[in-house]
Formats: sequence, structure tokens, C-alpha cells
Amino acid sequence: MLASAGRPGQGRLFAAEGEVVMRSGSKIGYAVLLSVLLGLSGVGCTTQPSVSSPTTPVVVTPSTSTTSVTASSATPTATNDDEAAIAALKAYVEAFNEALRTLDPSSMTKLAGPACSVCDVDAERLIKDRSAGRQYSGGTNTLSEIQIVQRKDSNHYLLAARITTEAMTIRDATGKVVEEFKATSGPKAFVMSRIDGQWRLDAVA
Repeated sequence: MLASAGRPGQGRLFAAEGEVVMRSGSKIGYAVLLSVLLGLSGVGCTTQPSVSSPTTPVVVTPSTSTTSVTASSATPTATNDDEAAIAALKAYVEAFNEALRTLDPSSMTKLAGPACSVCDVDAERLIKDRSAGRQYSGGTNTLSEIQIVQRKDSNHYLLAARITTEAMTIRDATGKVVEEFKATSGPKAFVMSRIDGQWRLDAVA
């Protein structure tokens, strides 16, 4: 999980387009949800894997309340569940950005669902690099063009968004640069699941 693993989150949390990232054996039909990506161009989200000059991204600035988002009703509604699912995605990305700065994924993992294998992989990478004395600079992620693509049921939503990631440098304990990554931008899909009343990130494509 060093140089060959790539940028934490890049190729992991925000996997290559078209790559379904989730635990095997999932029972809620993520593959069906993610197939909706084939029609994302119809809802205003490009299907190109990346762009060199993205539009100005909307910086994720969730309020402190989004770290524990709960919905007030089991029935999907535009004012409650849609907003709660979107807020939970924003909160996860903000927690991930904080984890990149501190190499402490504890807040991030609280916002991940049980099917989010990439969330576990990212957390393990961060803990390992922190133990090795590594330091990260850059890599901040921002979201824009967030949309609800499909509501599979009252507890499972598919969201689409553009994720823009800053250039990133990783140094070892001596300060030597060991990995560098260019800035990236592209569309991704996110499965949000409501678990025990809290919306969480459960899969990424």
C-alpha cells in the first residue's frame, strides 16, 4: 500500500470511473444502482474520467451538525432525506480531508457504512503512514454538481457529484518526497445508506 497503492482516496475512496468499490456479498443491489451511471449525462453530470480545467468547484463546508446526520422520516422526501443524504456525503469528504491533514481517520470511519471497503482501506493506509512518520501536504477534495440520481428505497440513495482533488505530496519521516500526485477532477457516484438513523457512505464508483 505504498507507491503502488497510489494517492490515499485516489483510486481508493474515489476509484477509477466505472470501478465499483464495495464489499462482495452486499444485499442491497449496489450494482443495479451504479448502473444508473450509464445515464448520468442526462442529469447534467459528464461521464468523462477527468478534465484538466474543471469548472470552479463548490468547496465543501458542512456545518458541525453534519458529522452525525439523521433523518426525521423513513419516507424519502426532498426536504429531509435528500438533504440529509447530501449532507452526509459532504461530511464524509470533509472528514476525509481532515484525516489527510492529521493522518487520523477516526472521524472519517464513523461516517462510513459497513459495505464501504474503500473507507477501510483508506483508514488503514492513513494509520500505517502515520506510524511510519509520513507527512501529507495538499490533496484536499471538493465536491460540486451534487445530485440525487436514484432512490432505491427509503434507506439507500445513489448520488452523483464531481470530485476535484488538489495536487498532493507525501514525505517520509526524514522529509524526503516519496510520492507526488497531480490534481484531478472527475464525476463519481456514491451510494449512501441510512443505518440506525444515520446516513453513511457505503460504496463509491
